[in-house]
Amino acid sequence: MGRVGVAFFPISETGDGVCRASPIAAIPASPDLQSVIGSFPNPPPEGGGTPTFEGLLAAATAHRDARRTDPARRRFVVIITDGAASCNDNHSLDRCTCLSPTSADNCRNFPERGPSVCLDDERIVGLIRELRNEGIDTFVLGLTGAQLVPRLAPVYLQFLSDMAVAGGRALPGPTPYLSASNRTEVEQALARPLLEAGYCRLRRVDSRPLQSESLISESALIPRDPTHRNGWDWDDVTEQTLLLHGAACDTAIAQQIQRWGFAVQGRCAAP
Repeated sequence: MGRVGVAFFPISETGDGVCRASPIAAIPASPDLQSVIGSFPNPPPEGGGTPTFEGLLAAATAHRDARRTDPARRRFVVIITDGAASCNDNHSLDRCTCLSPTSADNCRNFPERGPSVCLDDERIVGLIRELRNEGIDTFVLGLTGAQLVPRLAPVYLQFLSDMAVAGGRALPGPTPYLSASNRTEVEQALARPLLEAGYCRLRRVDSRPLQSESLISESALIPRDPTHRNGWDWDDVTEQTLLLHGAACDTAIAQQIQRWGFAVQGRCAAP
């Protein structure tokens, strides 16, 4: 059964916690998604910085620790953000995308605090890639209904896309991240990873040679698609686990298909 826990960031809207995230989950993992969502702050904090890296690191640490006692469980991370990640006091000003709402030059003009206002993209995308290599995919939920400074909106949207691609669960098309502009859409998007884990990740039950590259159920036939736009493809080098992508995954979820076979061509025996 799927379980979801939640960590929030920053710790506080004032003081030392404005650019820090808690190292542990605020809401422990539970199979009851509705109770988890019901525990969300309403409204959420609006002040402080956006220590996305520390929040992501807390989730990564929790998964890595839990894997020691439960190594078989499939794990994933969901980042919910508008893309305004900051709070890296050691960010290089030479490679800084400044998130100051007034001027792109403010980070250089105020070097004592400028690094913490740079987009913290390099180490966040790097950690997401590390998790992907460890078998922990990352779903990105972009809060696209947030009010953004026009100059920064393209920066945030591109960063959401970069994280989604690095996480291994990018959606096909020009918008690779999940999108939400209100609480209902957030709830629907949070359910998506659980549904994908239940219906779109499949494991072979035998090692017989394949006679076809099309999956078949009673109500659907899905071809293999190495481009991951609409079809299935292997998820590991041993070709024992496969993922459904795009509309193929949507079909499996909508029809609640959990059992698939490989289609084969029938042949008549010689008389």
